[in-house]
Amino acid sequence: MRINPYVYGVLAVVLFLGVIYGSKAAAVWHASDKVTVTGEKVEIDPANVDTVKGWMTFADVSKAFNIPPAEIFAALKLPADTPPEGKLKDVMRANKMEVDDLRDWLKKRSEK
Repeated sequence: MRINPYVYGVLAVVLFLGVIYGSKAAAVWHASDKVTVTGEKVEIDPANVDTVKGWMTFADVSKAFNIPPAEIFAALKLPADTPPEGKLKDVMRANKMEVDDLRDWLKKRSEK
């Protein structure tokens, strides 16, 4: 028995998309770190620096940890004219750093 190539192609696409959309419908999988599986917005938890994500901004971090952006920029040796609205990952990578460097600094600062 041979399967028609067109039927095989359609079945492959249906199976592929079925897994993705079925998982989303069952709340097992989601593709964004900006919302949880239940649809709630991800917020920074000041008690847990690991909740700081690269898509967040320095203004978000500043507000959550009650630290002026200028203090963050000075501690990480970033230019003083860095925009607080800049995404963490973009600004950090442009300065040859990673978001983990910010998280490490926040951890050390909270231990004081």
